[in-house]
Amino acid sequence: DMGNVMHMALEKFAAEVRKEGLDWADLTEEERNRIIDDCLDQVSADYGNTILKSSARNEYMIERTRRILRRTVWALQEQLKHGAFRPEGFEVRFQGGRIDRVDIMEEPENNRVYVKVIDYKTGNMEDAAAGRDDLIRERYRTQLNSTGKRCKMLPAKR
Repeated sequence: DMGNVMHMALEKFAAEVRKEGLDWADLTEEERNRIIDDCLDQVSADYGNTILKSSARNEYMIERTRRILRRTVWALQEQLKHGAFRPEGFEVRFQGGRIDRVDIMEEPENNRVYVKVIDYKTGNMEDAAAGRDDLIRERYRTQLNSTGKRCKMLPAKR
């Protein structure tokens, strides 16, 4: 359950950052913590008719999740600060499943778009599907090409 709560809070965080017109890489610690705390509070209040607030143990788990989410968002922000990729989609539906996050980096001068697939693993690693990244890149290539952008997708370095 806490994995689901984390996923939902991260999705809300990303939506709120976009809604407020903020750039992930430029968020202050105060902004980051305010947004993630608000998102976790919303998810916790809505999740299972507030079952998460029903015991001291669950309250502890919420606070533990808050600490993990703050560290996670900080780490994601640090990655974005040091690269050219930017979040493009969260909880993207794909072939009957969901992709946690898709980042893109555009090189218009070379007519290229790089796609990075991020899977926030909070549970069993055996859920990862082999070859899924290639399928996702192909989907984005097709979508981008349909908008008139001619893009060549290159496989990620492994």
